Amino acid sequence: MHATVRRVGTDAQLQRSLLEEGFAAIPTSRLDTTGAAFAGEAAALRERAERVAKDAFELWADGQEFRSPVSYGIAFDTERLHALHFGGELRELANGLAGRDMEPTYSGYLYFEDGDFIGLHTDLPACELTFLAPVRPACPPLVVHPELAGMGPERLKELAEAVHGTPTGGTELPIATGGLVALFGGGLPHQTRPVRPGGASVVATLCYAGN
Repeated sequence: MHATVRRVGTDAQLQRSLLEEGFAAIPTSRLDTTGAAFAGEAAALRERAERVAKDAFELWADGQEFRSPVSYGIAFDTERLHALHFGGELRELANGLAGRDMEPTYSGYLYFEDGDFIGLHTDLPACELTFLAPVRPACPPLVVHPELAGMGPERLKELAEAVHGTPTGGTELPIATGGLVALFGGGLPHQTRPVRPGGASVVATLCYAGN
């Protein structure tokens, strides 16, 4: 059984949720990336998207980061998403949630086909704060694991190998139309489970890091 996501509204509440729990569900009034502009750009880049498929459990960044097997597509060569990423409104939100100045690092479209998934992992330092937003409906929910926060990369690797990268439990965060999920992904292990048949979707990811 998955925990219920606490939806919070004010910037102060959102910041407290993010700082205390490592994640926050941001109200639907903040941003909508499902319009024709973003959907059209994502569709145009789909054929050129890099396919990422790995079946190994690995330690990266000199053992500071852990990754499980994955299967998905990604496109970085964006214009509209890049403009949103570097725009004042989203940077202001990132600064306010983190409580300090944050700089955009990279952004892209994630493409999920039937059966695609991202196993349990922690994020690169360049993705100290990550926003996820839907571009096509029916996005696979992000599953965060606060119960594993603070567990070192080597221990996470051992755990993930034992359960094939998909531990039970965790909290499902729906990536809802018009909304954002904010995540301190370097310290909060998370995953997406395999996409069900007919559930193909596109998710925008926008990363920030502190100066």
